[in-house]
Amino acid sequence: MIKWGRNGKFFACPRYPECTNSLPMGKDGNPMLVAPPTETDFKCPKDGGALVQKNGPYGAYVDCVNREKGTCDFRGGVPVGIACPEEPDSGQLVEKQTKRGKFWGCWNYPNCSYTTNSLEKLAPARPLPEREEANRKLLERSARGKAAFAKRKAGTAIRARKAS
Repeated sequence: MIKWGRNGKFFACPRYPECTNSLPMGKDGNPMLVAPPTETDFKCPKDGGALVQKNGPYGAYVDCVNREKGTCDFRGGVPVGIACPEEPDSGQLVEKQTKRGKFWGCWNYPNCSYTTNSLEKLAPARPLPEREEANRKLLERSARGKAAFAKRKAGTAIRARKAS
């Protein structure tokens, strides 16, 4: 059954809500089959498990195989095959996209804040004290942002209860 959603037409099971299977529709009007997860040569930086490459609505990414078991929570971008200069043992560079363009950063973010704008001219690793200070500031800023979000969310819930 063909249905229309916010991303355009797609194929859906006519027995919804018992069946929630769906497939995106290609430009030619045929279903686009989703590729099954494929195992990569990289190991998880958190627990050393294998990483599988998957495709999602925002593109390709890698997941730890132990994520489904609940023993590891690692998920990151697809590595480009270059080790992070600041964490060469466990870090890999992944491509990231912002509204200003693309850059490459370590997949251990926010514990490693290394970024570069070019793979041809990699920025050298910073000295350890400078790196630790930058990572500390990054984690503090992240904690402040999470606290502000939680406060806004709690305020919205309170206003919603008062309005009812």
